[in-house]
This record gives sequence, C-alpha cells and structure tokens, in this order.
Amino acid sequence: MYETGTVYIPVDAKVFMRPILTHAQAEALIGRIPEIEENPCGGKDQQMLAEHYRSLMRTHDCDDLVQLIKTIYGKNRERTAQGKKPARTEAEYMKRAEELLHGELAAALGITPEQVPGYIAAEVAQAGCGAET
Repeated sequence: MYETGTVYIPVDAKVFMRPILTHAQAEALIGRIPEIEENPCGGKDQQMLAEHYRSLMRTHDCDDLVQLIKTIYGKNRERTAQGKKPARTEAEYMKRAEELLHGELAAALGITPEQVPGYIAAEVAQAGCGAET
C-alpha cells in the first residue's frame, strides 16, 4: 500500500495472504502493547539471532511484530547503556518490523505510517503506561 511496484502471486502455489486489521482490531492491539513481552534469543550467534527474528516475522502476526520490536528495543537500550551501538542485524529487523506494523496500523486507522508512533504513544500514555513502539 505504501510502496510502488506490482506484486505477482502464482495461482498454482500457496501464498500467505490475510486481510489487514480492522480499526477495532488495531485499537485492541495498541491496547495490548504494554502487556506484550519481549522474546529475547539467548545466543549471541548472529545467524541464530537472524533466524529468531525471521521466525517472528514469518508468522504475519502483528502481536509478533510488536514483540520483535520490543525485544530489539530492549536489546538496543542495553547496548546503549554499555556505550555500544545497536547491532546491524537488530537495526535491519527493527526497521522492517516497524515498517510492516506501522503500515498495517496506518491502513487500519486511516492515518499515515509516520503518524503511527505518535498515535501509539498517545494511546498507551492515556492508558497509563509507557510506550516503546
């Protein structure tokens, strides 16, 4: 919806497709954000981390995208506290997860993807919790 190009889907193969969230589903997801816990991968092996992140993205579930974003956000916060930069793997997956989540929420809520972080922050603050997405 927010990118140019054409998507070709073979008619003789299974391709995952689902409808976007409804407005009510998007609002419910935003309300659950404070409750969605991080899902850190215990290892430091970059391939294992990348596979862990890919597995969360392959579910095509917005809750999993929130979980991935919160996980990477927490990891980046720890690295910053240690005086380190965020790892490239985390930066790439966080960017992609945010694009997917913000794009879907924007379509469901009738706003632009750029407005989504502020919208989430305002809704979560109104509920009395801190926002991280």
